[in-house]
Amino acid sequence: MNNNYIEFLKLFGINGTVLGVTTLTSLELVLKIILLFATICWTVIKIVEAINSTKRKETNASIQRPKNRKKKDSELLKKRRGSGKKTRK
Repeated sequence: MNNNYIEFLKLFGINGTVLGVTTLTSLELVLKIILLFATICWTVIKIVEAINSTKRKETNASIQRPKNRKKKDSELLKKRRGSGKKTRK
């Protein structure tokens, strides 16, 4: 009876190993396809983010005023006031 039990375990081990190897072979192909698809999606997402980031920077650069804008405006007003005055002779 002990000998039959060992033979059964050997047979089960060999069958399990063969089943595992063949399953992993077909599973490997599925995993490769999933990994390829995920890589393509990730690359497309990063490209779209980079394009949107560039567009936002260009838009913000054209909309934003310089930090010293008020100073320049006040200087312009002073120049205008000063040039608008007529001096008497």
